Amino acid sequence: MPIALRLQRGRNAVQCRCIWLWLIAALMPCSSHAMEILWTRMAGQWPVEASPLVADFTHSGESEILVLNRGGQLMLWRGDGTSIGSGQDGLVAQLPDGQWTTVPILIEQKEGKRLIVTSAGGLVVGLDEKFQPVWQHKLPGETSWGRATPARLQTSSGPAFAFGDGTGTVSIFAP
Repeated sequence: MPIALRLQRGRNAVQCRCIWLWLIAALMPCSSHAMEILWTRMAGQWPVEASPLVADFTHSGESEILVLNRGGQLMLWRGDGTSIGSGQDGLVAQLPDGQWTTVPILIEQKEGKRLIVTSAGGLVVGLDEKFQPVWQHKLPGETSWGRATPARLQTSSGPAFAFGDGTGTVSIFAP
């Protein structure tokens, strides 16, 4: 429905602008809603620098939340925020010393789920389905803060991951 307003000058122009703004507000759809906070909780002893990872880690058929904080504490929670991990704040693993600022990478294989985590110092750690380290490698240099996310590639022998570091070196890992 087109609306036409005549331009006016002076005191009537202000009234006209107010009517125009009121019409815009009244005709806009009101279908948007504000987001609501469902829950919050502590994530261990250090701040969380990386986004959480959501997947079914326990084979429960439901999505769970894996959180890695800067101190290397890996915590696992249900979607309602309750702890799955038996340690403080849902702790399932403590990674080696370092500053952990990048989202864990989930790899789904026939053998089960695997994770790759990378510290800002360039330490790359592979974790098994129970969040236990199965291998680790130190990159030649440090990684950018929060940006040690590898590029995924498919090779003839399966998935591989490319990491860059501060020395300009690229390292390829096959889990």
